[in-house]
Amino acid sequence: MVAPAVLISRCLLGERCRYDGRLKPSILEHLAQYQVTAQHVRWVPICPEVDGGLPVPRQPCEICPGSTASDVLSGRSKICSCHGDDASDPYVRGAKLAVIAAQTQGAQFALLKARSPSCSPDCI
Repeated sequence: MVAPAVLISRCLLGERCRYDGRLKPSILEHLAQYQVTAQHVRWVPICPEVDGGLPVPRQPCEICPGSTASDVLSGRSKICSCHGDDASDPYVRGAKLAVIAAQTQGAQFALLKARSPSCSPDCI
């Protein structure tokens, strides 16, 4: 049986890719408690922000207030840094690369970082 592919935020794997450059511990040890291992899941690590070309560390960014990700993708809004710089291009490029990774690897599930403008702005 082939393990299912699951997109996972690289910061959740303990990789230093967060906007502030801080390192967070990998969640894989916690998942192993629930018998989720490389035998059961084929992880597809992504970081849309870094993959899109942003450095580590980088300025915090958010979608312009009152807008959605769909607005950004359609060009009706922007993603701006805390200093007002337009960072839309690398965010959109990173999002497209994440979709390509999901498609080429056959990922049907994703485990993404909460409270991240690229992965999941909400806490779920």
